Amino acid sequence: MGPWWLVGLMAAGLTACSEPAGGTTPDASPPGDTSSTDTGFDAAEAVDVGAEVQQADTGVSEPIPCLTATPTNAQFGGKLCFNTATLDLTLTACGPTTVTGLELTRSPEALDQEASDEFGIVPPAGGPMWTLATGEALTLQLSYSPDGNNARDTDGKPVMDTAGLAVSAEGVSGPLLVVPFSGFGVGEACPVAVIQIDVPGPYTVGEPIALDGTQSRILSCLPTGAAAYEWFVTAPAGASAVFDDTAAAKPTLTTDSPGMYQVRLRIFDDFNVQSCQDAEVLLEVVAR
Repeated sequence: MGPWWLVGLMAAGLTACSEPAGGTTPDASPPGDTSSTDTGFDAAEAVDVGAEVQQADTGVSEPIPCLTATPTNAQFGGKLCFNTATLDLTLTACGPTTVTGLELTRSPEALDQEASDEFGIVPPAGGPMWTLATGEALTLQLSYSPDGNNARDTDGKPVMDTAGLAVSAEGVSGPLLVVPFSGFGVGEACPVAVIQIDVPGPYTVGEPIALDGTQSRILSCLPTGAAAYEWFVTAPAGASAVFDDTAAAKPTLTTDSPGMYQVRLRIFDDFNVQSCQDAEVLLEVVAR
């Protein structure tokens, strides 16, 4: 049994070096140094017992905001250019958390730069703030619309488009969580034939009609032309038409009678893979 005043302090619930709520033990400090742990108790009111300092533990701790993300790294992979791919991202509270902001950045390492227009976000309903109890989740939608084929590195792998989703929370300075995501643009699964005509019809009999196949694409998001071209024409009954060169990128077509002429273009890539389907146009030809 210690002195009566120490017994009285213990009966009142005051403990030495008490563990704060949250399960962590404060760093040890030299006797009399209260700079590293602030329990809210005035050091001047501490009771000196030999060389030790007894401090009051208030027992009150603010909840720490906590979030986890699923997936932790949102990878879109290769997506067709000029098409929009979406991906659901779920944020789950591992502690009471009020989400105050969702911001897209250029990358997880460049939080001060805005993301490119290729990436987008559809926030959940009920914003712009969402209060989550422990275990509650928030689901949002990320989008990716590549606007071109990505370059390849020295190993032949695509150079990724990257972005980061910075999640802000009440009571936290800076982002509470940053979720990285990435993707790269790819072309079509097979060559795409495109016919372009600069001068619209109708055309007169015998007039050379200029055709252009250079807007065709070979596994690319942008016009590249083709390795080989093959042009076809179907004339109306009793009529005929002829190309100056059926293998040219920009041939001309001449007709001999009025009517509707169907022109088709088929292209091939460097590996002799042909277009998924022929491009087609109808040309109206009238008498002189």
